[in-house]
Amino acid sequence: MAEVGVFTLENLTTGMYIDSLVIFREYIQNSCDAIDKARTEKILAEDEDRIEITIDAAARRITIEDNATGIPVLDFKSSLINIAYSDKTLKTDRGFRGIGRLCGLAYCRELRFTSTAKGEGIQSTVIFNAAKLREIFYGKKKYTVKEALDDIVSFDTTAADADEHFFRVELIDIVKENNDLLDVEKVRDYLSFVAPVTYSPNFYYQTEIYKHAAELKFRNSEKNHERKFFDEKKCRPLVA
Repeated sequence: MAEVGVFTLENLTTGMYIDSLVIFREYIQNSCDAIDKARTEKILAEDEDRIEITIDAAARRITIEDNATGIPVLDFKSSLINIAYSDKTLKTDRGFRGIGRLCGLAYCRELRFTSTAKGEGIQSTVIFNAAKLREIFYGKKKYTVKEALDDIVSFDTTAADADEHFFRVELIDIVKENNDLLDVEKVRDYLSFVAPVTYSPNFYYQTEIYKHAAELKFRNSEKNHERKFFDEKKCRPLVA
């Protein structure tokens, strides 16, 4: 049986993206897909969806949280540990390869995912020791992907409000080479190009774009997902 070496993880993290700001796009795409599902399952109404971004430059910490379906406790480990094994599809979802959630490992000391699903009353957390993973990459000992994950991943569960439903990504102790991730204005500019928010009312061609998308029976992310992304530390929108 073939063994998969740990450098596969390096290719999917430090080697996957040229621009570190892509992490915001990857995690927001996942949140948007979850919000679509939450609407379908009647967990959220049209105007209840929320994706919040907190950038705390002093603490070197980034938090991205949505109020969508969350992940049920029985699916939590497999959903976040399995690599390139996603039940999403190219036709219906923005993120579908099952690798984007790993992107944050390249830019922080610790990557943490926390979630709870409506009605369960259990909050699940998985912690990836990203700093240790980098030591494994450049150490002398050979690791398989499984061995490396066993060494760097830990899980925890606690009681939660049964009515809660959310998914939270935390990048803790952003590495010094990636201060751009803590630059609110730079993040604002980046999200203005990639985040699925509505067009400006002054954008002349928006009516034609929506009409053409409807004719093609194409799901228009901009029209269906008017969201606000904001920096809680300064209480102002990142994307207006």
